[in-house]
Amino acid sequence: MDGHVVWARWAPWADVTVRTYLSPFRDGWHLRLHQLTTGRSLSAAEGAFSLPWTALGQDPAALRSTDAAGTCGAAADGLHSVIIDLDPDRHRTGELVAPLAGTNVLHPRTVLPMLRADYPPGEHRLRTAVYLGDGPPRLDDETMTALRDAAAALEAPMEFEHLPARPGLANPAV
Repeated sequence: MDGHVVWARWAPWADVTVRTYLSPFRDGWHLRLHQLTTGRSLSAAEGAFSLPWTALGQDPAALRSTDAAGTCGAAADGLHSVIIDLDPDRHRTGELVAPLAGTNVLHPRTVLPMLRADYPPGEHRLRTAVYLGDGPPRLDDETMTALRDAAAALEAPMEFEHLPARPGLANPAV
């Protein structure tokens, strides 16, 4: 932890390193900045907060609350969860996922807003804003500008090279 920023560095494979920085923002938002260095092509997914999916027979797609490019959100049981790609080109695709039953310790069934993208070998920076609250988030120009500015400020001190990478479980089949 460095002030209000939590950071981690890990290496899921010998040729892949991920540095992640998390910072609170305001009004239910937090920021995530990931620096991905990869020697292979990857498919990646980043999730927001899962929400309870309690209505029997309900299509989970009915819980989706936004369809804007580079975003995904859901609303259920009075809660709202939203994830936004803050990169200018918004290349990540929003997808609402219904994880297998029993994968959440609080709720038997959930929905999870996610962003997905494929990455070629090289370095990639992913900037994300994530919201969880009991009402819909403000997504106006002022809020979006403030989120992008805060992510840029978070990106400035990313020089934590002294962090050792924590090896993950390598799966040669992947």
